[in-house]
Amino acid sequence: MKRIKRILIALAICSLSITAVGCSSNGKMSNEDIVKKISESSKSVKSSKANIESKVAFNLGGKDIATSVTMEAESISEPLTVKITGKTQTFGKSFDMNMYITEGNIYLQNINTKEWMNVKDENIKKTLEKRKNSANFNDVVELLNIMQKNVKVEEKGSNYEATYSGVDDSAKEALKKMIISNQPDAEKVLKNMEIEKLDIKYVVDKNTFYPTEFEMKSVMKVSEGNQSVSFDMEMKVKYSDINKVKEIVIPDEVKNAKETKAK
Repeated sequence: MKRIKRILIALAICSLSITAVGCSSNGKMSNEDIVKKISESSKSVKSSKANIESKVAFNLGGKDIATSVTMEAESISEPLTVKITGKTQTFGKSFDMNMYITEGNIYLQNINTKEWMNVKDENIKKTLEKRKNSANFNDVVELLNIMQKNVKVEEKGSNYEATYSGVDDSAKEALKKMIISNQPDAEKVLKNMEIEKLDIKYVVDKNTFYPTEFEMKSVMKVSEGNQSVSFDMEMKVKYSDINKVKEIVIPDEVKNAKETKAK
């Protein structure tokens, strides 16, 4: 059950890896053409900002638990620099989240002392490895590629809106693969995860195919032995400043932080 708790928290913050995705249709394009446009537009995105809200609610031992994350992420792909600021509320506690990720370093701010740490831990690096490539959007493109036959695309004002709602096996496996890609430690638990409901929405600008919004809602159940936990997950992302983030300056205080082994 402790492992389930860890995975629930991980799922709540897996939105760290999501920065942008594009989709388009003019009423004549096939779903294959749509996914191709997604791939093409995502490759041209070199930087972005994202405001993210993520919530997970579940019942554990007869007690209702809610975990939420609100954060802003700025990302530049060359040279890789990611800045994350936000707040997490979980199990009745609230703490700030401040982080910088570069090609070779992960900097975290201690939630108690506020001192910065240069974390040298192979497990954390493994977990964050896929997040380093988030500007390429490979996971999301693959997710949509698998689900393309069931994606509905509509023109709404100056945007295109791509939606999916269902629980078919292809979507289940695609979502599990995406979660494991960003949370490698989740693989064992997710083998016993059952997706009961999944709704996804992507909104993109018609002219640029750059993303403006992403939403996902799901109902899942994770089992371990003879125990199981059902939970609702909701995530909303608003994108801005696509290819307009020219530089992310890491303060000297952060770059000079002492190396610390995660415990």
